[in-house]
Amino acid sequence: MSRRIKNKLVLSNEITLSKLNGAESIMVHVHGAHSDEDSIVFFQNENLLYTGNIFQLSRKSNIYGLLKAIGYIISMSDDNTRILPGYGRIIDKSKLNIFYDYLKSIKDQIQERKQHGLSIEDLIKLNLLNQFRPEYLLFNLTDHELIAYIYNSM
Repeated sequence: MSRRIKNKLVLSNEITLSKLNGAESIMVHVHGAHSDEDSIVFFQNENLLYTGNIFQLSRKSNIYGLLKAIGYIISMSDDNTRILPGYGRIIDKSKLNIFYDYLKSIKDQIQERKQHGLSIEDLIKLNLLNQFRPEYLLFNLTDHELIAYIYNSM
């Protein structure tokens, strides 16, 4: 299930961490959300998901990996799960669902317009991000940065 390379634990899928006070914790690899080594940890007894840095976008990440990771977090959560990003405040599943829908909608709009030959600058002029902006964003990017990140992921 996992392998060790250069003193780093590389997960192929997930690993159950040792039981602490009788509770299991699950660590799951979510490739491409921030880097090749992204993992989330679900502390089952606490109903807490720690997401690490997956919401800190980088050159090693892409919109597809980010959406897949968020979808996985949503699937592991219930209405009472607390989701703790590496940076920022704790959120719940409903806020993460809104954020996911926002990113997916923006990705779909950018993808369609990119296929019709629009550039990043053209997309910025369309003001796509202000048409539906959730109250809580999990990262702090300018419109230009977010559009360029999504556009260049495709």
